[in-house]
Amino acid sequence: MGRIAQAMPVLSVPLISYALLEGGAMSSADLCLRITALVQQVPQGNRALSMDDLEMEISRALEGMQSRALVTNEGGQWRAMPDQVPVLRFYANSIAHFLPEISALAK
Repeated sequence: MGRIAQAMPVLSVPLISYALLEGGAMSSADLCLRITALVQQVPQGNRALSMDDLEMEISRALEGMQSRALVTNEGGQWRAMPDQVPVLRFYANSIAHFLPEISALAK
């Protein structure tokens, strides 16, 4: 199981989920900054995001999450939908082994 966990790619939806659970509502720019910091903690081989196109990838993921009513954008601030926090926690936990600080959100 450990080999599987270490081979898992880190995608934008789990990173966005973690960032919003950790920091609450934030602008797209702040979300990109936080995700950039998180990605830097992930081993290079597990990064499924292009740092060159990070803003576009995050934007695309947010659109998908919004269309599924996982997140909303109000006044330029992205936030988790309260009734979807368990789903976002699931996504965030999928990358917990790469981000030691994430363990506090797993509970």
